[in-house]
Amino acid sequence: MSPASQSSVLERTTHQALQDLELPTPKLLQLHEAFGKSLATSLATHPHSARELPMLPSFIRRRPTGNETGAYLALDLGGTNLRVSLVRLHGQGEWCVESQRAWVVREEIKSGEGIDLFHWMAECIASFLSSCTKDDDEVASILHGSSSLSPPKEATDVPTMIPLGWTFSFPLDQTALDNGKLTMWNKGFTCPGVVGKDVVKMLQHALHQMAIPVRVVAILNDTVGALLASGYKDPHTVIGAIFGTGTNVAYWEAGEEEGGVEAINTEWGAFDAQKAHHLPLTRYDRDLDAATANPGDQIFEKMISGLYLGELVRLVLVHLVQTGGGHLLGVMSTPPGSGRPDREKGEAMAKRTLILRTHGSLGTAAVSMVILDDTPQLTQVDTWLREVLGLEGSSSLRDRRVVRLVCEAVARRASRLGAMALRRILPKTAPPAPPMEYMSVGGDGSVFEHLPGFRSGMHDGIIEILGVEQGSRIRFDLAKDGSGIGAALAAALAVRP
Repeated sequence: MSPASQSSVLERTTHQALQDLELPTPKLLQLHEAFGKSLATSLATHPHSARELPMLPSFIRRRPTGNETGAYLALDLGGTNLRVSLVRLHGQGEWCVESQRAWVVREEIKSGEGIDLFHWMAECIASFLSSCTKDDDEVASILHGSSSLSPPKEATDVPTMIPLGWTFSFPLDQTALDNGKLTMWNKGFTCPGVVGKDVVKMLQHALHQMAIPVRVVAILNDTVGALLASGYKDPHTVIGAIFGTGTNVAYWEAGEEEGGVEAINTEWGAFDAQKAHHLPLTRYDRDLDAATANPGDQIFEKMISGLYLGELVRLVLVHLVQTGGGHLLGVMSTPPGSGRPDREKGEAMAKRTLILRTHGSLGTAAVSMVILDDTPQLTQVDTWLREVLGLEGSSSLRDRRVVRLVCEAVARRASRLGAMALRRILPKTAPPAPPMEYMSVGGDGSVFEHLPGFRSGMHDGIIEILGVEQGSRIRFDLAKDGSGIGAALAAALAVRP
């Protein structure tokens, strides 16, 4: 095949791949209607386990006023890290994090026995308290003076219990603010012996076994945390959204009593998991799903969250390398007619693309870096291809453009899917009285904060569906550390009704 023919094949395959990742307006509107029906059906279905979208109650039934005060421990277990923080609420929408530590959740912990997970978490809490009281007298005094809670019955030997709010970023079936049964694992966790169990009780038992003077007074999802944290600063907040390792949304639903509200955790990542086939899955989505620990579940999440966007880009690039005429990323850099056997060429291709062909080798941070490169020759992309993917020598400008186009297409589709679902939830929210001039979505997570164009893409998508006048009333605000601050606020609401 001549170089011109190879280039033509690559152009066609690239165009088709990018077209497959597009989400045009008609399809966006179809998804908007399908998601709305799923919301309505889920709310009318009982029990929660029978719903496509769980729509779980949080048992947080009042908004933060912005005037809550005090010091509280906050625990945040997400898909990547475990964090323990001491948060002081100052009132008037202001707070500060007095101290914080984080631990990476290792793969052996994610897949190990459930009892070991909670023992490890208790050890981390103990280590945090020890470092606080040893290294900082002021923090130690805050901890010792932070609570007048009586100890639980099983820990009568502990004179004072420190209140802790726990952000637990996994689906829960709650019957009270301080208990919740895990309904399913996601975000790569598979720990046996936890699904169907009260995780608060399991953690409290581990704390008691180690004589740690902490009482878990509230458990909440990270989206509820973002909703609380953003609402503490801005009363216009009606939705809390997470776009990070995973994705989810919580919102204020009108309560049964007049003026009453409750934060509802949608678990929207499960949309289309019952094989309704609304979402326009590509070959890359199907390949990605098949390689996960939960194939067929959390389909929406796998198209939009940070755990998967880099892998989607990798799968597209692998497909282009394999079908693009053998002319992407320099895998056929030997001049035609050199006489090298096909086997030798194949070995060279395999060597040059080894990292690219490795599952999970591309993260969403790499996608952000590629999109951010605005140099005329895309020199940062070239550096990334050599240093991260291990490609020998310089890449061509055409190759670098293809890589960037793929990254932009995957990110753009994610933002438009987020816009579609957010727009459908907005009319269900219960805004505080009086009517507001704008409504705020408090967002948190690495994708929301760092993926270039993600927030603006969602806003554009909402305007596309809603119209300029109404769409312009929607604001996106960063609820930085919403999980930690939200956990502290949940603890404050629990112990100071």
